[in-house]
Amino acid sequence: MAKKKQTFPTPKKASAGANARTALERLNDLETQVIPNFLKGVNEAFGNVDANFTGLKEQVDALVRLLGEEQVAATITEMHAEQDEAQRDGMAEKLKGYVDRGALKPAEEIGERSFVVGCEKDKEGNVLRPGRVQLAYTSIKPEYQEKVKGQKIPVSFPTAEGGSFEITEVYEIVPAAEQPKAETPENPPAEATDAQAAAVEQAQAQE
Repeated sequence: MAKKKQTFPTPKKASAGANARTALERLNDLETQVIPNFLKGVNEAFGNVDANFTGLKEQVDALVRLLGEEQVAATITEMHAEQDEAQRDGMAEKLKGYVDRGALKPAEEIGERSFVVGCEKDKEGNVLRPGRVQLAYTSIKPEYQEKVKGQKIPVSFPTAEGGSFEITEVYEIVPAAEQPKAETPENPPAEATDAQAAAVEQAQAQE
């Protein structure tokens, strides 16, 4: 007797209307739950910022009342000067490191491989903070590159804000292949070798 073939019910396809209702339900959840919770979080964050700002403003107002507006303004100016000096010193030290390693070398005129140092001034001629800018020639806007190319320092060009940028130092960027080899334990500088020899002689004399 032949076995009866087992059959399984064919799953019903969801109608377009069912899919549409599901999408509407999800959209409703988004509108009634997700978006309000998100907006609540944003409002709370802004509320915290407002509270912090209000507290900070009260402290500043109290400080101004205690010391006087002129004293506070003078202190802020002094702080800015100290910050600018520290930033300028840090930039100069970084540049010196490049020169010491042979990555940069002093140059007489500005070219495509130049690295320049200068400062930006406003339309009244006041030097803008921090009082020092250093960048590669290729970082200068193209419309100004040709104006300073081949020029000797000091040289300046106008800025879009109505001020000017004055270049006071220029260096040439040395390609990596032309830079001096870095000192390694296998290849120490001559002064290090001499110091080591002196130390050995001193140790032998004490034996």
